Amino acid sequence: MEKVRFSYSGEYAAVSGIDGRLRIWETETNNLKHEFTPSSHLSASCTCLEWAPTKEKHKRKRKRVVKSEIVVMGTAVGSLLFYDVVQAELVAQSKEAHSGKVTGLAWSSISLILYSCGEDGCILEWDTENTNVTRSWKGSKNGLSSVQVFQDNLLAAGQVITLWDLKKKISIATFTGHPNHVIQMEAVPQSNYFVTMGRGERFLKIWSTAERNCIATLSVPEIPQFFNLITDSLGQVTVSVVTQKGQLHLFQHKVNGPIRKPISPLSTLKIAESSDTTTNVPILASCLSPLLPSNVITAYGSWTNLRFESFEISSFQNQTLILREVFVTSSKYKSKSRSSHHELMEVPEDVKHLQSGTEEAIFIGDKLGKRKAEKPSDGELPMEERLTNLTISTSTSGIRENNLAYLLSQGLHSKDARILQSVLSRWDEEVISNTIRSLPVQLVVPLLNETKQMLAGKGQLNNSILKWIKTILQVHSSYLMCCPSTEELLSPFMSLLRTREILYPRMCQLKGKLQLIKGHIESKQYRNEPTNEALLVFNDDSTEEVDDEDDIIPMDSDAVLSSDDLGVEEGDSTDAEKESDAEGSETKLTESEESADENVNVDLALKETKINKKSKKMNHINLNNSKKKRVKETISDDGRLESMDEDA
Repeated sequence: MEKVRFSYSGEYAAVSGIDGRLRIWETETNNLKHEFTPSSHLSASCTCLEWAPTKEKHKRKRKRVVKSEIVVMGTAVGSLLFYDVVQAELVAQSKEAHSGKVTGLAWSSISLILYSCGEDGCILEWDTENTNVTRSWKGSKNGLSSVQVFQDNLLAAGQVITLWDLKKKISIATFTGHPNHVIQMEAVPQSNYFVTMGRGERFLKIWSTAERNCIATLSVPEIPQFFNLITDSLGQVTVSVVTQKGQLHLFQHKVNGPIRKPISPLSTLKIAESSDTTTNVPILASCLSPLLPSNVITAYGSWTNLRFESFEISSFQNQTLILREVFVTSSKYKSKSRSSHHELMEVPEDVKHLQSGTEEAIFIGDKLGKRKAEKPSDGELPMEERLTNLTISTSTSGIRENNLAYLLSQGLHSKDARILQSVLSRWDEEVISNTIRSLPVQLVVPLLNETKQMLAGKGQLNNSILKWIKTILQVHSSYLMCCPSTEELLSPFMSLLRTREILYPRMCQLKGKLQLIKGHIESKQYRNEPTNEALLVFNDDSTEEVDDEDDIIPMDSDAVLSSDDLGVEEGDSTDAEKESDAEGSETKLTESEESADENVNVDLALKETKINKKSKKMNHINLNNSKKKRVKETISDDGRLESMDEDA
């Protein structure tokens, strides 16, 4: 992108482009006065320009005077070049001033000191007589993009504007409000206000150092490219803004406190070709000179052939269209060359005109336009075969449906917004990939410019456009790395990503909170009610327990514990007692009664042990079985003892 700067008087205009060459134009005569080509112009292109102030300041001991018109060039490799317009030569050069690209230059009209800033974030103070760096300090960690002298202080801006005290080298105030890097700053003379412009933004901001905030906003219909300002004795500020589409917008505002509503342009200037009013002539730059406060100097046409003209601001209306002859000479030259070419052509009478693919001759004689009726040759194809050859095969229809390169290239050449919107609204990744791979390399940069404008507008195609941009960067990354304007081309996309990165952590936190709330609500809806039923039921029935315990006793002990055997033993003992009573022996009666009491006690002990064994559950079955066996043995011993007594 070309850099342009007008001198303080507006007499000269310095222009430098990607090729690194410096051109000095005279605005009054439209003549190219000087053209300077640095030795390293291919590798060190110009990144910024600045004219030295013409005010002289003499001192006895040391003279700090700018004797002639001097232009300072900042390059992409961090060097500074001092070019003298009067002598038409390079008077000084400083190599490796910054470790990166030089992004801003500013002269102090009071002390005649030069200040520079770069991508390395450093601010350098220069002694212009010796071209040496006197002082330097770190202005920002993320790099600086513009610098401007403001009264006795210095304004340095990246994405944040900082006001520096030049004596103490400390920060006085900071100003925030631009989402992108600030690329130009201008101070309003004799006031506490200054105007800034951000990269890719459609507005300019007016700041106040007293309030330390933005007090007004200038709304620009298109993306601005360059602006200039001037103020009158009444304090009214006039701002001229040149947009990327080649239009000039004028703003007039008397700064007196903050204004919430954006300020619209007072008038708009357009230049068109006089022979064809639909052909717009782009306005490339403008200048508001203090020597001519009522006029604005415009530069229009092309960068290789600039036209300069001064217009009165009072003659402008809301929409002003001016017709100028810019491209007429070239069209006239072409028409003359074509007519002369046709006039020189002389066709003799005996010339044979052959059609392509045939040997049929057309004779031009006295009767023009008539052919001799001849029979067609054997090699000529009949009409049916010609028509079949002209038919389009249907096999390529599927390929064309998945490839929109031809339609996209047509829209880029004609700049038809309807065609571009219809193509860029596609979501299919296969279609996007096939289209980008088939697109010519020369159309990659125009396509990125169109996508940049669509992202800046208020549309609903941002998601699909991001897919197109992603595919472009993946397929044509090698070409974009070699393109010199890649940084300026991709900087709006980087600024967009940075602004969205600020909101990304907050959106993630909000998403997590919403997921927690949603999960809590769903868990309440599908939660099962707890049942009040008992997990285990125990029936405490003594009769059933006794029966169960009887079933658990092994079969070997059933003969001993059966009720019949117990009854027989009891019956036998009672019969013995009766016989003993009959005989009248008192000793035997007492012994039988004691044995009966012992049997009753044994039965009660058995029942108690059975109930205790049931409460200890099935895990103590082995222990219970051993106890039962012991009880059975005691019972059997007692029965034997009773039988022995009866026999005795």
